[in-house]
Amino acid sequence: MGFLRKNLGLKILCLVLSIFLWSWVRYTQAPLMGKNESQTSIYVPIVFVNERKDLIMTKSPDRVILTVKGSPKVIDTVRPEHFKATVDLQDKEEGQSWADVNVKNPPGLTVIEIQPSKANIMLEKLERKSLPIKVSIVGMPREGYSIGRPVFEPAQVRIRGAQSTLKRIKEVRIQLNVTGVDMDLKQRIQPEPVDKDGNYLPIKVFPEYVKVDLPVRSNIRTATLPVSPAIEGFPPQGYKVTKVEIDPPFATVLLSGVETTPTEALHTEPIQIWNEMSTVIKVVNIIQPQGGSLVDRRTVNVKIYIRKEKK
Repeated sequence: MGFLRKNLGLKILCLVLSIFLWSWVRYTQAPLMGKNESQTSIYVPIVFVNERKDLIMTKSPDRVILTVKGSPKVIDTVRPEHFKATVDLQDKEEGQSWADVNVKNPPGLTVIEIQPSKANIMLEKLERKSLPIKVSIVGMPREGYSIGRPVFEPAQVRIRGAQSTLKRIKEVRIQLNVTGVDMDLKQRIQPEPVDKDGNYLPIKVFPEYVKVDLPVRSNIRTATLPVSPAIEGFPPQGYKVTKVEIDPPFATVLLSGVETTPTEALHTEPIQIWNEMSTVIKVVNIIQPQGGSLVDRRTVNVKIYIRKEKK
């Protein structure tokens, strides 16, 4: 027991210092935590206020991380919309600058930390201009159809953005997909600003959508042509062909291409009458005309009358 009493005062002092040190560490590491409190971290979007009309922001954080404390019951129900994080731009000039992030918190919650507490922002001159719409056609219409000149409403769009970004714009483009179309197109399409390499540039366009009317016309026309049988050969001596009947005598053809000129008549496959001494009746195919196609029928009935010659 003697060793316990030895240097007793020093040992008591060490114990007191240990308790003090523990308490200091305990409360400096969590200075804002009460006995029955919890804490959490939450992402909150930043709202920029008092923006100048002649400047546009090209660089800024879009949210902050808030560390908050409160009762466990309140912490369990906390949501981002319960807070409002704002950055005031009223006195900010063109160029890079830092601005305080101000947070409004609801009753029952205390904000311990804002990360970042200052927003690094970049402001540039705001420029506006009007540009015509260019069209980019994708695909081909249905065979036998062609597209006309598109009509836009409005014919020009207004764009606004940072001066440095607007200098990169080559054109404002609308893409039209005409693959397989066979009738007029009427669409609302969002125009896209692009640079010289065709890359999209994130710039506001007004109006957001443009009405597009694209006429699509048919290059196909019809022609009703007589059918001429292709007769090959002759009857034997003393016989002759007295009459040829075709049923039906005409056929309708679709002609693709405006410049296509129809032939004077359609022809059948060959009908052989070598050494025939009586009437020949055949169902024969009509030959498909070049640059067109048969509409209603592909065969005809042909009746070739052959009679013995009178002496």
